[in-house]
Amino acid sequence: NTYGSGELEVGDAATLYGEAAYAWNGVLRGTSPSFPILNSPIVPADNPGNIFRVPALFLGRSLGADNADETVRHTSETWRGVLGAKGEIGDWAWDAAATHSRNDFYVGINNDLTDRFLAALAGRGGPNNNRYFNPFGSAATANPGDPTYNDPAVIDDFNTTITYNYKTRLTTADVTLTGDVFETPYGVWGVAAGGQFRH
Repeated sequence: NTYGSGELEVGDAATLYGEAAYAWNGVLRGTSPSFPILNSPIVPADNPGNIFRVPALFLGRSLGADNADETVRHTSETWRGVLGAKGEIGDWAWDAAATHSRNDFYVGINNDLTDRFLAALAGRGGPNNNRYFNPFGSAATANPGDPTYNDPAVIDDFNTTITYNYKTRLTTADVTLTGDVFETPYGVWGVAAGGQFRH
């Protein structure tokens, strides 16, 4: 976080002032493994890992707990600036300022592309659309060349990082006028008026 402010007197009539602030926040948050596939995919009978040799319903996470150490990255960056002037005219004090701020918020989440996962179950996975993904435990001990082995290129084809980038901007301009109107035995009565524009 950083912050700075300053003022500059312009004769006796007014004072210019400004503020600037910047903040950056980054968080790595531990998360569960890849989310469960919720559309009840069917593992075809010809999938090399399907020992049942009939279509089998798959319920679970595509990679089990293999990516349990995955983390979700959150970053937030905020800028804010103010430029204004203030002064007095007789018994009245005035203040006019403009403010602009922006925030960029980013989240990266590991997840599966459902269409590519389903294609891999059916032997149309990987960069060339010709490889199987074996969702069963036999893949854990298989070696390259074994038909039940899961090629990393097939996994990379359906497992990815989904990103969300939210951007917020706020611009305001405001003017205020304050002053004492009259005095009574109970104290001074004052008035304040102002207006603000926001976008």
